[in-house]
Parts: sequence; structure tokens; C-alpha cells
Amino acid sequence: MVFENYDKEVKIIAQRTITRYEVIYKNDGILYCNVSNEIEWTPQDFKLLFPAIGEMTNFKKVPVLITYKENSFPSTEASVHWADPEKNCPYFICEAHVMDSLPLKVLGNFYLNFRKPNRETKFFNNTKEALAWLKTFL
Repeated sequence: MVFENYDKEVKIIAQRTITRYEVIYKNDGILYCNVSNEIEWTPQDFKLLFPAIGEMTNFKKVPVLITYKENSFPSTEASVHWADPEKNCPYFICEAHVMDSLPLKVLGNFYLNFRKPNRETKFFNNTKEALAWLKTFL
């Protein structure tokens, strides 16, 4: 999945690629994170990712839009880590995941119902709906 730019006035403030994550912070106040399928997840990823996100957002909490490249699936270990309030990113107000495949949707439902993330988390079929929901947190 590729980030679509629906608003031509939205500009990139900061952009980084950290292990399997392409992270973009834009002046609309939303952090965009695209998960690659090219690199296997390790616990070290989040130790690199979360401080970088803090720097990108000037250490303030922001809504995050998470998209997944084709055939990119979070591991069980990654979803446990992501949902753990002691280990997850302190700079997210809420999460919108765009899941456009059946396997991702099944994993998403499992994540919501069994991992129970400690912040507002919702799954969408498309980026436009996800962005509309995220903007309610700004």
C-alpha cells in the first residue's frame, strides 16, 4: 500500500526509514507509518523506532496511520510488544490501521480482542476513512 496524498496542502515535516518502517510526519499533525515485508521484525526495531518518532514529532503525542505493504504481517511477538503499555510508543494518541487483505483483518481482530491496546485503535479498509477518523483526535 502506498500513502495517498488527498490534500495537496499537506507537507512532509520529517521522514525516516527505520528497519522495516517508513515513517513520515506531516504538517496535518498525523504520523504515517508504512510497514514493509522485506525485513523480519525484531524486538530491537521498536527500540530504534520509538525514539525516532519522538524526535520527528518533537516528543508530542500524535495520531498514527499504519499501512502494510502486500504480504506484510506483524509477528505475534511484534503485536504483543506493540500492545504492551510498558513497551509501546508513548507518542501515539490513537492508531488507525488500513488493512486491505483478509489475513490482515483476521490478525487485526485478534489484536483488538485479545491484545487490547491501551489507546484508541481502529481498523479501516481505506486510507481516506482512516484519515477522517484520525483527524477527530487533532
